[in-house]
Amino acid sequence: MSKDKAYAQKAKEALAKVEPFKGTNIRLAAGPLINSALTYDWVHDTLSPEEDRQTLQRLAALADSVYRKYPTQGNAHDRIIGASALGVMALALAGYDPNTPSKPVDWLRDATVSLFIKDRFQFPSAYRHDRRYERFCPALRGVCNRGGFCRIGGYRAYWVATLSQWFLVYAKATGRNPLDDFPIARGVVNDPIWESMPNRMDSQQGTRVSNYWGYYHNLLALLTPPERGAFRWYATDPKVDPLRRRRTTASLDGVPWGLCCYEKDLPTAEPFWTSFYSPECEAMVFRGGWELDSDWLFFKCMNQPIASHRDMLHHDNLSFELYSRGDYLLSDGGEIRNRMVGYGPEYACGHNTLLIDGTGPVKEDITKEYFHFVNPARFTDHCLENWLEFCEAEMEVCAVEIDPVKVVVGPSGARGSTEATKRDANAKRLAAPVNWRRAILYPGRHYFLVLDRARSKARHHYEFLFHLSSLNIVETKSK
Repeated sequence: MSKDKAYAQKAKEALAKVEPFKGTNIRLAAGPLINSALTYDWVHDTLSPEEDRQTLQRLAALADSVYRKYPTQGNAHDRIIGASALGVMALALAGYDPNTPSKPVDWLRDATVSLFIKDRFQFPSAYRHDRRYERFCPALRGVCNRGGFCRIGGYRAYWVATLSQWFLVYAKATGRNPLDDFPIARGVVNDPIWESMPNRMDSQQGTRVSNYWGYYHNLLALLTPPERGAFRWYATDPKVDPLRRRRTTASLDGVPWGLCCYEKDLPTAEPFWTSFYSPECEAMVFRGGWELDSDWLFFKCMNQPIASHRDMLHHDNLSFELYSRGDYLLSDGGEIRNRMVGYGPEYACGHNTLLIDGTGPVKEDITKEYFHFVNPARFTDHCLENWLEFCEAEMEVCAVEIDPVKVVVGPSGARGSTEATKRDANAKRLAAPVNWRRAILYPGRHYFLVLDRARSKARHHYEFLFHLSSLNIVETKSK
């Protein structure tokens, strides 16, 4: 960009050091893949024919080494990061036929088909036995639901910036919009504008811990005008959290993403929605408006497997969070880091949910099949009219927790969800299932009604939990 040949020489020196990836976790290869691909794209005109030939061989060997390790990556975060980086290299080397077992078209297939449609990685049996995933089971489904909402949301910080880089390279190189080509990608990007509270904080769903996101600044050209309008609202700082900048994660820093991909004078429109209903995102978010003191209620209705005990051992199905009158009134975190052993109260009593004889409904039974949803909840009705917004969901509770204050019990001594093994147990079957219906009504956007009904052929004691909270801190007077 500067035309200074001194920089080109440094770039050549860096490219001469590229070598195959020797590690096991391909997440660690993403930086070398993307950086070397961009470097080659910028300086290849300055390379001699022999320098170009050697550089292409080195880059292809690096990409091939990552491609061959891809099917061994059991962690979906790693596959998302690795596939995104392979896509960047595939487009940088488009048209080149390397002397490697895999070719750029194979790398591109991982960055498109595997990442967004059907992963070549073999998912656990809970996915393979579910007919919903016969044709649609991309790498993103390891941590996201079908709508693109990351169920272990705080950990999307691992990969959402790298994925965004891939979106930008894809758009620039092909002239196509990846958010149009792959609908789940649009869901991933738009997560904050339907899920965030009026003060722009994330919900506490799973591992989200009420943080903020920064990746969207560079993706505005890929969005529709109403989506840009919603992100403009999200970007506005209401000045209620002095730590917002520090708690903002997954920003795309650096010249390539901040300068080369910047587009000004993009048309913007006001968002055409307030409340949001999506069975694919397993949620309904009631939103009274876009003002700081607007009502907001996030209701979860989950039935899709996620390949993570960190999510599936969070017993938070049919729970909800509430923000109103400028304050966070009902929290539903379930994780309180650094305060207790493990990740905090992941079990049902850490959520705004139902207890049946003191224990709550589980999502999976780890002694039977990892990640298989044993108590799926589903929406049965909803309405989004100005005079009434409501939704109703139902769960047939067949299994509950063994212990109300331990995620798992057993010989492994597991203290948290990620340590669980098949030697442990977390669930017990009910003699007769409990049918639980929960309806939430928002008449005229004035107030909320929460209606619960639990029925069973057996006798049970029912409790409904609500965790009162506040963001307002009033310091007590010291003596």
